[in-house]
Amino acid sequence: MHARYTTSSLWIHSMRTLPRSSVLRGVRAPVIASIVWALAMAALNAVTHFNVPCSRPHTLLSWALALLLVFRTNSSYNRFWEGRKIWEKLLNRCRDLVRMSTIYRGAIGLRRLRRI
Repeated sequence: MHARYTTSSLWIHSMRTLPRSSVLRGVRAPVIASIVWALAMAALNAVTHFNVPCSRPHTLLSWALALLLVFRTNSSYNRFWEGRKIWEKLLNRCRDLVRMSTIYRGAIGLRRLRRI
């Protein structure tokens, strides 16, 4: 009997395997650096009560980051879709080959059919 996967069972599996995740290992150092930097800035702000006079640079950077993420997501989706179309063509050709060899089994002969 097949094990039935549910959302909760997949979530539990994901949480168990999270420490061994290669993606998590790859982003661990930048995330820790960002946390340390944010804590340092928060501590500096708490001690000196320094406020940033202008938030415009952050606003401009956020728009640039948003556009970059949209572009990367779009190009990634296009690559996925192209691969899906190629895989669909391959599967259709295999089905055609099997269908034709089944239909013309007598005309082709058993020896040639085994070669296919």
